[in-house]
Amino acid sequence: MAVLSVLCLMMVNQLRAQTGMGCFSSTCAQPGQIRLDAFVEQGELVSGCNCACPPALYDPTSQYFCDEPFAVNFDPSTLLGDCSCSCDPATSPRPEDCIFPTVYNAAICDCGCPSWAPSPGSCALPTEFVEELCQCACPGLGSVGGPCIMGGQPVPDSVVSPACTCSYFGAVVCPGPQEANAMTGECECPVISNTGAYFPVCEAPLVKDPETCDCIYDPLAV
Repeated sequence: MAVLSVLCLMMVNQLRAQTGMGCFSSTCAQPGQIRLDAFVEQGELVSGCNCACPPALYDPTSQYFCDEPFAVNFDPSTLLGDCSCSCDPATSPRPEDCIFPTVYNAAICDCGCPSWAPSPGSCALPTEFVEELCQCACPGLGSVGGPCIMGGQPVPDSVVSPACTCSYFGAVVCPGPQEANAMTGECECPVISNTGAYFPVCEAPLVKDPETCDCIYDPLAV
């Protein structure tokens, strides 16, 4: 029975190993803080008896170690803080600092995608998960169905296709499967069609038919 009592006591106090032993008081006014044991040498108090946080919170070998990006809520200069292991306000953004569609995630002490965002592994090729948009999109071009982004600016009368190509409408009308070049606006055969199928790569003496984007024999070839 005595052994069982000792084991229970050790389990309860494994985080709060310091009990203020040898001190005038064993309690602290600030919730969460503990009073450190008195450390005496040659009959004189060397350290301890002050209120602070459990040493295990600062010990990398302890299961209670408060690791980055979290920090122990305690200010040694003012002795204020409840010793909770929480996000460090000096390094973590504030919830209002998060740029839409990202939201503050206390689990990582940073801005992240909301719960409704798709899983990065669920994006259908050629789209990829873009963290800034929190959705499957075309890297460097923008969201499918949205305007094409070039140089950080949306291109007028353009739309990003599911094949991650930039399609123009309104001012530029291209024949057949051709699409307007995102930079020049000229009609040309894209690498991938709107359905996601790849157009063939033509090798001499074959050339690409500008109307069908298929390979045809070059009548000028010698």
